[in-house]
Amino acid sequence: MVNSTRLRLVVAVALALLLTSCGGDDGGGDGPVGAASGENGPDAAAPGDGGGGAVTGDSSQLEATAEEMFEAFVAGDDDAWFDTLSAACRDRLGFGAVQSHLDGRRFRIEAGGIDLSAMSVSASTVSSFDGTQGEVLLLLSGADAPFVEELAQTWVLESDGWHLDECDDIEPADGLDGFGADRSDPADVGFVIDADGLLVALRDVNLDNADIVAELGGAGPVNGGALATAQVTVDHVGAEPSIVLGERLTFSFVAGDTVYGEESDCAGSGDGFLDPALEIERGGSSPFAYLCREIDPADGPGLLLRIESSVSGDDWWFTLG
Repeated sequence: MVNSTRLRLVVAVALALLLTSCGGDDGGGDGPVGAASGENGPDAAAPGDGGGGAVTGDSSQLEATAEEMFEAFVAGDDDAWFDTLSAACRDRLGFGAVQSHLDGRRFRIEAGGIDLSAMSVSASTVSSFDGTQGEVLLLLSGADAPFVEELAQTWVLESDGWHLDECDDIEPADGLDGFGADRSDPADVGFVIDADGLLVALRDVNLDNADIVAELGGAGPVNGGALATAQVTVDHVGAEPSIVLGERLTFSFVAGDTVYGEESDCAGSGDGFLDPALEIERGGSSPFAYLCREIDPADGPGLLLRIESSVSGDDWWFTLG
């Protein structure tokens, strides 16, 4: 089994996202948590037209939604906060990057001596409102330092209501971008790849693991081959509220032109094996579990784990042999 400390790559990526706080250093915020510019960035979504431009929103509902979003931040309800971002922001960033950003904000707020739980919205103002877009400014009580919410921020009306269209101060989680995507340069055991918002970590490899497979209730060899296993875990850091693992990713063992897919699966119905029917909530993880394939022992050297995405059609690679 490999040294588990090599999995610290995930931690390093997450820590890199803690550099931003309540905002940038523009816009007049000199307090310990700063403030960010309220300008709309190039990645902002077009306002939702509510169905051909016939539907417009209500400014009082916009105010209420903005206040609820800040309350979600105070309460640590990152799911509700994420869902209140515009679709363009959610799709570009994914949940993992947003959650790390919010954790960073709260950490720096506490480090600045501010009791976030004591803060609340005392008033709100909507400006530049046209029914499909508006700017909202919140007046907060409980701290003297300006927060990004106390600067005008652009909101847009989408099909399910009002959404904040300001996310340029949140850094995408691109630390793993492209890692393991080249078959000729696969990721090693102990590392992590980002497969379309699902972080897959490979913890252990065994090219002849019949004893453990039997102990866990897996199927024995059918064709007299070796039972190769790869122990993995999957973290859901994408935008969807939940995913079914097998509907998003396909796992195969590959040696040259030989592909060991589901027809070679030796997991059976035993616990401890990766279940394609597993549903993973946003921000959640699968347990460490085994992938199992019956292989020709001669294919052990150079064996690879291929992970394919049903969303993008892309694939990623780990070395197994």
